[in-house]
Amino acid sequence: MSSVAQQVRKGAGRRAAFFLAAAALLAAGHLPLWSMRIVAPQYPEGLRVTVSAGGLSGDIPIINTLNHYIGMKPLPLETAEVPEFRWLRPAFVALAALALAAGLAGRRRLGALAAGVTGLALAAGAVDLYRWLYVYGHDLDPQAPLRVKPFTPPLLGSNRLYNFVTTSVLEPGGWLALLALAAMAWVVWRWPRYE
Repeated sequence: MSSVAQQVRKGAGRRAAFFLAAAALLAAGHLPLWSMRIVAPQYPEGLRVTVSAGGLSGDIPIINTLNHYIGMKPLPLETAEVPEFRWLRPAFVALAALALAAGLAGRRRLGALAAGVTGLALAAGAVDLYRWLYVYGHDLDPQAPLRVKPFTPPLLGSNRLYNFVTTSVLEPGGWLALLALAAMAWVVWRWPRYE
């Protein structure tokens, strides 16, 4: 195979990776991103809260009732109560558009920009989610029926509070967003510097 044909083939593969990353980011904006499941003897099937770009869903009324006993603020029932939900889906669209532009342009610098911005956006989202978890677990009502030491529900993994085990995991949208980032970063890392 000639050198020119190899370059064309490599360029097509790079572009395809960015196109797939754009599609993954668009899909992530419409799928569940993260969830928390709370299991206890009285709730063996578990109670769930799921975060997507469109808001919170799950067993929120029951969880709010339980949270009341330890002094936690109620989780928002309306998307408008959480400012991040106003821009989360447009952010995924913007990241997908940037990945698409990088694929169309076929330039390393634009690919690096797309991967870098996506990485920063995903890191900022994780930090923001952790901040919400921290605030909810530390801003407890001192007049609550049950007193607990301030705590932070897990961003990922499990923890226990009395007889409640809380497990937090990435959902399909979160995995797709990470996959898109990994694909873009891998292509940029493997891309010759002079192109």
